[in-house]
Amino acid sequence: MASLGKKGEIYAAVNNLFDAAYQYNAGYPMPGRNFRLGLIASF
Repeated sequence: MASLGKKGEIYAAVNNLFDAAYQYNAGYPMPGRNFRLGLIASF
């Protein structure tokens, strides 16, 4: 995370980095690799 002072922040996240195939409940596969980038700002 990079701080933008008191005005906000930039963030990045990766889920399932190695793209593993798995299920918590039988018949309901979990999503593959995905990324999230964002900016939180206040004015």
